[in-house]
Amino acid sequence: MWQHQLIQVSTKATASLGDRVFNSFNDLHYGTFWGLPSRIFYVFVGLAPLILFVTGFAIWKHRYRRKSSRGFI
Repeated sequence: MWQHQLIQVSTKATASLGDRVFNSFNDLHYGTFWGLPSRIFYVFVGLAPLILFVTGFAIWKHRYRRKSSRGFI
């Protein structure tokens, strides 16, 4: 039968600076470092490309329609 031995115990208080920085990436990834406000912020950041695409398309379409309505008659 296998025997398990405890190799090392590390807590936030005894962790090195590198370990604390590395472990904070988990909270950043899931948006749990500020609780609900960070999750709401992540929703807006996630929707930003869609909003920029839609508004950019609307501006382009408005300019294109304005140029084509002048015509050469």
